[in-house]
Amino acid sequence: MREGDETRAVELEESSSSGNGRGIVALVTVRPRIKGSNSGDVVREEEEEDDEDLIVPLRGARAYAERALRERLGLSRWLANLLARVPLVRLASWLVALRIAHERELGPVFVLATGFSLIISNLGRRRAGQASAYSIFNDGFARLPGQLTTDDVDDALMHRR
Repeated sequence: MREGDETRAVELEESSSSGNGRGIVALVTVRPRIKGSNSGDVVREEEEEDDEDLIVPLRGARAYAERALRERLGLSRWLANLLARVPLVRLASWLVALRIAHERELGPVFVLATGFSLIISNLGRRRAGQASAYSIFNDGFARLPGQLTTDDVDDALMHRR
């Protein structure tokens, strides 16, 4: 429940052909309506609150670009923030390359290759001695402390430990 919400008990009566009605009591949460908005606006506000971790504070021309994308095009806050962070030259060159790929009927392949290259380029690097979450990348296939494996489940089922 949010601040300003009100809970009311509502009694509903069910009538039957035999004449004895049974009652059902339900608790209902009533939210006050916001003037000048419909329920869809409230949902959008809640979604924006959930996406706060995706927002990166911007300064200067990028902050202006984010505001313009939100106000003039009506984009959501996180999408406008994302588009304002992308350097314009990179975006323009990618769109030109996409156009060329589309003319040669390779548009979907180009988009998939772009996705894979973004994933691979953002995997990051581990520091010396830092273990990976995936044991196949560790020296000697060492597992992380507390990692649950099929051996642990098997031992638990067979009461070995």
